[in-house]
Amino acid sequence: MVGRPRIATGIVKLTGIIFGLVTLGAVALLDHLTRYELELSTYYLLPVVVTAWFGGRWAGIAFALVAGLLWVYVDYQFGGSYTSESYRYWRILMVFGRFVVGSMLFSQLRISLDLAKRLANEKAEALRELEQATAKLRELEGSFQTVCSWTKKIKDGEEWITLEEYLRRHLKIEVTHGISPEGRDRFWGRTPMDAGPKSQR
Repeated sequence: MVGRPRIATGIVKLTGIIFGLVTLGAVALLDHLTRYELELSTYYLLPVVVTAWFGGRWAGIAFALVAGLLWVYVDYQFGGSYTSESYRYWRILMVFGRFVVGSMLFSQLRISLDLAKRLANEKAEALRELEQATAKLRELEGSFQTVCSWTKKIKDGEEWITLEEYLRRHLKIEVTHGISPEGRDRFWGRTPMDAGPKSQR
């Protein structure tokens, strides 16, 4: 499986978080300078989703909370008046919810894309291994292999190896052992239990 180096991933996350901090500071400053004359709550989402994309879910949620607190501060200091404080609290709840949901959506989207890339890489690697195995089978197909008539070992280059090792080396096949009916009959035919009654006859 092919993946990004850990150091490169860390640098990307750090870069995303730094960009989010700078952008969040700039939006908060602009919101502070313009006060209630401009509605900038939506622009707080930019650093939140950028941080969630590059920094991950928890970094995005943390930025969502910080962005929400900054927006609440500016709204309390310079925001317009409300006919009822309950409207202010409702708006605060909506802003926090929008920030948190946005960060979670973008972080989950990034996770899904990374997973799709990883699965695609694994599929490509499996296809390469299949092509190599197929090429090896075609190479072995129709070829002559020298087998020792005494030890039943196979000549592989200048080396004599067992059939199990040959299969493992060239075809990646792991071999286990059992006993055939013929082998079982031969084995039991040589035991003293079987030979005893025959010798008494």
